[in-house]
Amino acid sequence: MYICVCKGITDKMLKDSITSQGGNISKGLKALGVGSECGTCLHDSIDNIKKQLSKNDENNPPNTSVISK
Repeated sequence: MYICVCKGITDKMLKDSITSQGGNISKGLKALGVGSECGTCLHDSIDNIKKQLSKNDENNPPNTSVISK
């Protein structure tokens, strides 16, 4: 899916950019230039990232088990 039409940036490109920037969302967005033209995509990009992160949290709940000896 296209995240930024002005620059032709897809959600996969955004994910790869964030990954290559060590997981730093801000650096990943800046590296691709997301929001640097009309700016409309910036909020959509951030919402997309938040949805992906919350989906990952649902699929990988924290380990709350207690290990005792």
